[in-house]
Amino acid sequence: MNTSGMSFRDHAGSMDLCRAALQFGFEVLRPGGHFVCKFYQGVEDKELEKQLKGLFQKVHRLKPESSRNESKEAYFIGLTRKADADKNEVLMIS
Repeated sequence: MNTSGMSFRDHAGSMDLCRAALQFGFEVLRPGGHFVCKFYQGVEDKELEKQLKGLFQKVHRLKPESSRNESKEAYFIGLTRKADADKNEVLMIS
């Protein structure tokens, strides 16, 4: 997504895109599959990390060295999709 320069707006937009990608990944990734999403750091990323941990055996948060120090961009990498992931836990369905 294009950034607006407004950190909260950029963060919220990136979280929406990552959650949509996570939902898609839940539906189409086979067990053992991997997932990567770029996000802008903020208050909601810990909740997304929790969701990812429900779907993947390992979850890494990465801020590339090539990223400027003041940049809020980072990546979540989900490795090895769990075969028995609970849809309600992953997608936070109540």
